[in-house]
Amino acid sequence: MPITPRYRRFRVESAEPYGWVVYLAGRRRTHFFGSQSLALLCAKLWAKASAPSRLDVVDLAGQTTAHWVYPAPN
Repeated sequence: MPITPRYRRFRVESAEPYGWVVYLAGRRRTHFFGSQSLALLCAKLWAKASAPSRLDVVDLAGQTTAHWVYPAPN
């Protein structure tokens, strides 16, 4: 049976009309960005540097609209 890797879960959530919130699930600290592109750029860099990780983009309805997975370095 394959072992499922444990991922750090990063989220980029819409805070319309104000901007976007980025955070690591399970942590209290959040980061706020005025634009989605800047929030995604920072979240992708953070998730990649913290691999193995998964990054989810979530809309106001709570639906995941996009995701990226960063595997552990070999």
